[in-house]
Amino acid sequence: MPVRWRRVKGAQVMECLSFAPRNIADSLVGREKALQIWRELADHPSFFAAAVEADPPIASHRLVGFGAGCFARPAFTDEVLSAPRPGIHDRFIASCPSADSAVLNRAELAHLNAGPGVDVIQLYGSVAESLPMPQLMEASMALGAAFYELTRGYRLRVVYAEVFCNYGKQYARNVGATLVEFPETDSLLSYGTRETAERNPGSAAALFVQYTEPVLALREADQELLLAALDGATDEELGPMLGLSLSTVKARWRSLLARIENAKPGWNAHDGNGDGRGPQRRHRVLAYFRKHPEELRPYDRNMASRKAAG
Repeated sequence: MPVRWRRVKGAQVMECLSFAPRNIADSLVGREKALQIWRELADHPSFFAAAVEADPPIASHRLVGFGAGCFARPAFTDEVLSAPRPGIHDRFIASCPSADSAVLNRAELAHLNAGPGVDVIQLYGSVAESLPMPQLMEASMALGAAFYELTRGYRLRVVYAEVFCNYGKQYARNVGATLVEFPETDSLLSYGTRETAERNPGSAAALFVQYTEPVLALREADQELLLAALDGATDEELGPMLGLSLSTVKARWRSLLARIENAKPGWNAHDGNGDGRGPQRRHRVLAYFRKHPEELRPYDRNMASRKAAG
């Protein structure tokens, strides 16, 4: 059973929420309000989500897993870790309509990513536990791989979640997360910090905190183009998506290739393709950014400069 994950945004996120209704976290605001908040989060720059799908479907079900996370304000994270108690996701969701929302805006995300690091709350993570064990493990691994890829390139400070399902609890134990049991419920707090991961370089958690500083200083518009292209959009599809003509899209590829070559001369000399044209150029640019996702993340260069200056 081939199982694959794919990034989802917008309406696709809303379609996936029915997979595990308990994870909607609506106890404080009610279901209708919670769904409205999820709808707003689904296209937020601090939000990410992945669907895990089976092909062919199992018992008519193609969706076999769904996960979602968000970059949280440090104050919310620090409160969670200093005084752990159940209802973490519900409090996060309830905060969103207020001025004190626990969700980072893009400027805050860029500032922290260039400085002390960003915090990730895993708001939703579930696979179909009715699957036979081999398929359950495959779906679980796909969900873990999705989280890794969607956060790769960020300077992570803390990753945490309130975990309900058995597979999630076992996964947290397997990766060496710190666990805090909530005896009055069937949930627990699972979290890991960069400091803990760095003290255990051979652990699975250490993979999540590897980080490289970006060097290309890409514009947000270029990052949007690249992310859409990495998701499979063609040049003809990118134009309408981004409000650009096809000739402008092609000019962006030329500009991006030149930017890479200026920053890293000879980076692609081994492929023997020279400057390349059309699809060759696009392929080589995308291959570079698959290896360097840090270039696609919000990053405040002024903050980085102040940090480097001490």
